[in-house]
Amino acid sequence: RRGPSMAPKTVWCFYTVQNDAGDSADNPNAFRVRFAGEVPTLADVRASFPLRHSGSFHFRFRLAAKGGKDPKAYVHLDAVRDEDAVPRFGQHLIARVLRLDNLTTVSRRAVALRRRAVPRAALPATRASASAAAAAPSAPAAPAAPAASAADASAAARMTPEELEDSKLPPLPPGELDDDLKGKDPAVASRIQRRRNRQAAKVTGIIGGLRGAAATEAAASEERFRVKAELKPVLDAWAHESGGSQKDIRALLVRLPDVLWEGAAWKPVTMGEVLAPNKVKIAVRRAQLVVHPDKLPSLGVRERYIAEIVFDTLQQAYNRFEDSQ
Repeated sequence: RRGPSMAPKTVWCFYTVQNDAGDSADNPNAFRVRFAGEVPTLADVRASFPLRHSGSFHFRFRLAAKGGKDPKAYVHLDAVRDEDAVPRFGQHLIARVLRLDNLTTVSRRAVALRRRAVPRAALPATRASASAAAAAPSAPAAPAAPAASAADASAAARMTPEELEDSKLPPLPPGELDDDLKGKDPAVASRIQRRRNRQAAKVTGIIGGLRGAAATEAAASEERFRVKAELKPVLDAWAHESGGSQKDIRALLVRLPDVLWEGAAWKPVTMGEVLAPNKVKIAVRRAQLVVHPDKLPSLGVRERYIAEIVFDTLQQAYNRFEDSQ
């Protein structure tokens, strides 16, 4: 038997979103997946996915190919159910993500455009209508419908919403085009240039975001190092006897107020209140609810560091206590 709860684990997930400008396997995005079981599941990945609030997504995970001579060979495994375990490739998760909302939107738009594009004059004539036409007196021929309308609609159906909007805009001046686009049809060159401009802006935003995240993480690491140097002697004195051995679980629970931060929702206990084994279990559960890392996302670096050390120390001490019963 083990403790009332287990410490959460994390694994890095590297991913690219298919058909998103700026995303490539050479420069993937990344996020941490927090999970409590033996292995992460699709539900864990979805819960930590940074884009989870922006639509629906399908995940394919890289899996090492078995039996091959190349150790880098792999296949992709589609994860469908939330309870599906997701495989690691090496030490990390590597995923290809498909944005399902885009598929639905493009499909509906393409169907609508194709339906509108078929002119009634282009429909095949029935025998009755052909006979009536032959019997009717000849009349001046009506102007033929533009032959390119169906082709234009087919091309429009393959465009993204941004490209459709671009097609309605006037051509860009030659000075705003890249050198390789000069000499092309002005409308085509302008659409390509506007698409490149959007991609460049997105890449610039991604790079800026990564730099900002890196700076934030570096600052947090520096703050954690400072907090660790300050609090380690206090936490060591709470967790260990003078000889270096870890204290009994009851002593840790009784002296818990010595290390908790101000405002922590912990009601102190006396030694008499935790003499019975079942009372120890109850007190440990209460303490772990107070210091569980998942329940403290809004606290500062100092409080989260205390919570992590206290959580792990109580878990280890309770495991030894249960083994001794």
